[in-house]
Amino acid sequence: MLGVDYSERSVALARQIAASRRAAQEDEDKHVTGGEGEDKDAEGEGEAQIEFTEWDVLRGDFGAVLDGRQREGWSVVLDKGTFDAVCLSGEQDAATGRRVSEGYRARVLALVKEGGLFLVTSCNWTEDELRAWFEGAGDGGAAGKLVMVGRVAYPSFQFGGAKGQAISTVAFQRQRA
Repeated sequence: MLGVDYSERSVALARQIAASRRAAQEDEDKHVTGGEGEDKDAEGEGEAQIEFTEWDVLRGDFGAVLDGRQREGWSVVLDKGTFDAVCLSGEQDAATGRRVSEGYRARVLALVKEGGLFLVTSCNWTEDELRAWFEGAGDGGAAGKLVMVGRVAYPSFQFGGAKGQAISTVAFQRQRA
């Protein structure tokens, strides 16, 4: 499992939290077994070690996150706020003159292997808007397409005759174009 962020401080904090949790788990294991216990992976029994790295999803070299077993992409890519942050930026791509958010879908497609899932959680976009961004035409080409395969139902509210929810989480599957 790999966690990425473009912020060096965020990556350092994630590593610190993971180390703290590993230490707490090791202490608990020693207490329960009365000793060293059995060998376990870094994050606990049956779980793979989580790695953290600094990487810019908009400009980073894919080789930094797509290597080894993940050369063809990841089985699951989770976005919990990155798309929102990217969309809030007014930054433009110098080469195309387009907003950097317009290239996000193509970057995500490269990260998800065929048949894999992209889960995006947003506080700024509705489910329909997320579908328009990620299922919409363009940027996919030979890389494939994203098709909605699920959603998380959150408590909803009604205001001004419209019904909605404060958070949207949608699951997309990468399929052939």
